[in-house]
Amino acid sequence: MKKEVIISAKTVEEAVALAVAELGAPSADKIEYTVIEEAKKGFLGIGAKDAMLKVTVNEIKDVDLHSYDMIVFFNPADVKSLYENYPEFEQKDIKFVSYGRSIVKAMEEAGLKIEISAPTPEAPSVAKALEIYLTNNQ
Repeated sequence: MKKEVIISAKTVEEAVALAVAELGAPSADKIEYTVIEEAKKGFLGIGAKDAMLKVTVNEIKDVDLHSYDMIVFFNPADVKSLYENYPEFEQKDIKFVSYGRSIVKAMEEAGLKIEISAPTPEAPSVAKALEIYLTNNQ
């Protein structure tokens, strides 16, 4: 389940702290944010503006991974997160897509079977690799 808020405060740091509390995230490192507008001090307070952030928190433990046919990993941290959130995870029928050499190594070390890999000369992107896979597996 993914939660999202738009929040503002005098500083980015204050907005992050408010967002953590509002979203019920365990800590600031469990959220992602985009600064929509930087804070401005103004002159003698005139023209001052709060920082505005778009903040999301992902609660991956609530996701039933086996309700998906395919999952794409881009970063070795994705594999680490998978097993931190689902210590008893079994791949079963889930097809995994990898993007990049470092993720291939991490997935192989974890014993995950990779169905689709990119980049390759014929598939420089995940989107192209998926297109080729779907065309060949109709």
